[in-house]
Amino acid sequence: MSIDIVQQRLSAACIEDIPKVVFLTGGWGEGKTHHWRIALKAAQAQAKPPKFAYVSLFGINSLTDARRRLAEEFVAAIRIPGEEGTLGSKVSEITTTAKYMQAIKLLPLVPFLGKADTLLNELSFSVVRNAVICIDDIERKGAGLSVADIFGLASFLKEERSCRVVLIANDKKLEGNDATTAQIFLEKVVDEHVRFSPTAQEACDIVFGVDSDHFTMMLKNHLLSLNVANIRVIRRLERLVTAMTSTLNGIDEEVLKIGILALAIFGVGHYIPGGDYPSIDFTLGRNEMRWLRSGGIRANGSGSPTEDEARHAKWNEILNRVGSPSNDPLEVALADAIRNGYLGNNLRQLAENLVGRLEMRHLSEQYHQVWSDFWHSLNGTGNELLDSLAQTTRTALAAIGPGDLRQGYDVFVAAGREAQAEALLAEFIEINRWRPHIFDRSKAAFPENFIGRFGEQLDAAAALYIVPLTTEEALDRLDVNAYNADTASIVAQAPLEVLEQLIKASTGHKFRSRVRVLLALGSMAPNDPAATDTSARFAAMLRAWADEDPITAIRLQHYLSSNPVS
Repeated sequence: MSIDIVQQRLSAACIEDIPKVVFLTGGWGEGKTHHWRIALKAAQAQAKPPKFAYVSLFGINSLTDARRRLAEEFVAAIRIPGEEGTLGSKVSEITTTAKYMQAIKLLPLVPFLGKADTLLNELSFSVVRNAVICIDDIERKGAGLSVADIFGLASFLKEERSCRVVLIANDKKLEGNDATTAQIFLEKVVDEHVRFSPTAQEACDIVFGVDSDHFTMMLKNHLLSLNVANIRVIRRLERLVTAMTSTLNGIDEEVLKIGILALAIFGVGHYIPGGDYPSIDFTLGRNEMRWLRSGGIRANGSGSPTEDEARHAKWNEILNRVGSPSNDPLEVALADAIRNGYLGNNLRQLAENLVGRLEMRHLSEQYHQVWSDFWHSLNGTGNELLDSLAQTTRTALAAIGPGDLRQGYDVFVAAGREAQAEALLAEFIEINRWRPHIFDRSKAAFPENFIGRFGEQLDAAAALYIVPLTTEEALDRLDVNAYNADTASIVAQAPLEVLEQLIKASTGHKFRSRVRVLLALGSMAPNDPAATDTSARFAAMLRAWADEDPITAIRLQHYLSSNPVS
């Protein structure tokens, strides 16, 4: 049902003096209560505003408590003739400004008030009539309050007290007997059943309006692509995006775009239940499916996808279509902001660091474009072209790797500019002392680049600047889809007790990565018997943990079990 029709029916319930029961249903966060308040506010602006009361049943355990709360809210909302405000606001004003000695004089009356509690409840409830009554959160009621009681109360208010009653529920959360009872009374008590299910466009228009600023429009577009219709979640993400853009005021817009996408992806995955959107953990570690297909132990021991794998395939489709965070420290911090509900104190520093990395990325892209034009066109000739290539190469030295530099080095040597080639290589080594791992031929994707004079210079730089990896550093440098045998062998030489400590000290993505790497270690270093042995002993250790505790067995099933618990 469209928002216009929903608003029309709620407005009629608030304005028309016709007793009725309206049942407003819809999903969590879709704006049911929000639209009730809009309709009530419009009705209160009329020449003769209606009397009203709003009650949430969250945690209310009995019909008596529901009636008491309804009476309290009704009396508090009564307007005082000739004065501003309501009775509730006046009572609040009096009680907060009363003098201490005046309060002391009331103490002798306290014992008698409890005895009159039942009578006072009935007397106060007796004034609830000819009003607009909203009873919200039916699905969140306490166990002692039945759905039949709620519909019975609504019927009484309509038939005996001439009230217009609006019942609000997330009907998707009404289960078992509650759902059955609601369906029965829907036919017997309810005059109008208004089903609220806004589209993503309608929900975003409610939150952002038609004049969104530049950055909230980015968020809106992402949420429309994700088909998010949950108004509560949209508002929450809008607040976080506004806080982030304020905190990062003046930061390069490309960083803000990255942050807004991260908040959108992480937010819908964390705030919207049901598994329709990628979880934060999945998005931060989305190589897991590729690992399972490339040698990891399948969860069901067969070639068919498990339920989790099918869901992950759906999530991958969403991330491929809308965009996926890249695990940059800024994005990881924004994932924490989604979990915590607030931004971390180091967000601006992380953003500034990302600006530097993006500048390096742009220099690398420019370098590759210039050399692509060199190899795939006949534009430019002679020394002028070589000078331009040398300048572009020098500008990008901090952003490229040895393999990238090698093509330029060879061209300058072939063109008779050996001194220029050597100078660029020396400058490359000096500039990149802060990332000495790029000098290590064992980590190179194409070791053939490390030959001749070029390779000798890089080997000398590696010997001078590289510090041997610790077991933990080597373990965390490995990935089941990107690894080298030398690093795997460092891990293979570690005592099993050390690896056990590293696993037990890790959580989240790091835990998954370390477990997967250790299980696959033998395939990473096939010529190292110690690697195969370490994988086997580690798998045996996981099975021993699973045998000791059934809950641990469930938690490790995706790594070891051929028949997972469903």
